[in-house]
Amino acid sequence: MSDLESRYRSVLRLLPLSYREKWADDMVTTFLDSTLPEELEEAEYVAEFGRPGRAEVASVVALAVRLRFAGSAGPARYSAWGGAVRLAALAGLLVNAVSGVIGVELLYWADGRVPWLGTPPVRQLGGPAQATWALSGLLWTFAFLLLLNGHRRAARIAAGLGLVRGLYAAVAAMIDSVSTGAPLFFFSHWLELAVSALVVLLLSAFHSDAEPVRPRWWLVALAAAVVLNPMPPLMAFARPDFTVPLDWTGLCCLALAAGGVAYLAMPSWRTPSRTLALALLSAGALVLRLALLLDFATFSGRMDLGGATLPVFGIEAVLVLAVGVTAGMLASRAVRPLGVR
Repeated sequence: MSDLESRYRSVLRLLPLSYREKWADDMVTTFLDSTLPEELEEAEYVAEFGRPGRAEVASVVALAVRLRFAGSAGPARYSAWGGAVRLAALAGLLVNAVSGVIGVELLYWADGRVPWLGTPPVRQLGGPAQATWALSGLLWTFAFLLLLNGHRRAARIAAGLGLVRGLYAAVAAMIDSVSTGAPLFFFSHWLELAVSALVVLLLSAFHSDAEPVRPRWWLVALAAAVVLNPMPPLMAFARPDFTVPLDWTGLCCLALAAGGVAYLAMPSWRTPSRTLALALLSAGALVLRLALLLDFATFSGRMDLGGATLPVFGIEAVLVLAVGVTAGMLASRAVRPLGVR
């Protein structure tokens, strides 16, 4: 076996074992025939030092995604994982979409267009810079709506631009902390960016072999979350440092815990995909909740956090952990018998 063939077979390990056993030899033969030059000396050099090109590696990765995150027509195990990943990605995108709309709501409030909430807290929310920042949060909302309408590529582009926004926020927070001594929120910014990046990566599971998204209930969820979200009233009672016992991540944790308990209590609702998705979402929510706890621990000496904040955060983390562990155990039992390597 040449070094080039060995390297290509290493790339093929991304594919499921059952698929490799059937098709790997044919794929290797086709690859070598199309890669090795006709001249003997050049062919020997390429065989020893050559590597699979980026386009070839990308095609193998795309095939691996389609196979491992299959639609309903694929093997049961991969279909379950595919459905779970797509559900988790949609839910993560929904959270960011709602957050984008809430940012615009808070902007209107700061502009005095929500008189029943009174005046904003001491920290200034208005101004052109804040308006631009709030409106850029709608990139996630656009990505969510594009995906619901079947525009997968456009949705990934919009979500990718949303990541750029998150990167800017993390870097700006670090600069602000260095220049003014403000609390850094290091873990919160960077782990939130990492979780959002994972959501964008999971959007690749919406491939051509996957079933189209049924938008109706997702649109209902978006509308209900926007109308019923309590963040503006909570912010109206925020302290000057914007510390609130129940923040956006906390609201998401409580909503996930409540929905998870309801789901787990109804065996007729359970499917392997939904249970796996609940476990994945719980893991993401727990990471974000613990990130803010770590941040508060790092600057507790420089900032009065309020007596209720840390206990509430801890309770939220425990609730999400309990739901996630339960869902993970049930998902493991449901997926294990499905087989497929």
